[in-house]
Amino acid sequence: MRMAIKAIGPKALREPVAPEGWLTDYSTPDRIVATAERMFLTLANRSSSNELVAAVANAGERLRTIRLVETERWSDCGDELVSANVLARFEPGSRLLEALWNYHRRRIRAANMLSESLKSRLQS
Repeated sequence: MRMAIKAIGPKALREPVAPEGWLTDYSTPDRIVATAERMFLTLANRSSSNELVAAVANAGERLRTIRLVETERWSDCGDELVSANVLARFEPGSRLLEALWNYHRRRIRAANMLSESLKSRLQS
């Protein structure tokens, strides 16, 4: 995402990155996960890098199941996406980059816990 945001430049990020804009529905885990995938893909598409778009699409597909687990563990996953949407519209690229880094760092730190939750869910 850092490469995409740097390629886009802060002046080009003056609109919501959720494909539905401000009307995005964050009411169910499936919708939160689908919105996360589309938001990251939207950012990658704006970079005009086909390689980056392919990498983000691939990552989104591979992370879908664990993102569903995240929504079970954390009640604020939709709020994180709303914040990214607002930052993309109203703040410089560096603020959005910081928010997305926090989003990913949170998940990196919780990787073991999320993996165990997924493992338990699959064994049930």
